[in-house]
Amino acid sequence: MNSRFHFMERALESKISV
Repeated sequence: MNSRFHFMERALESKISV
């Protein structure tokens, strides 16, 4: 159930990394 939360965090990190 925490999969969505993990996905959001990863998306945020990806945007910050870019």
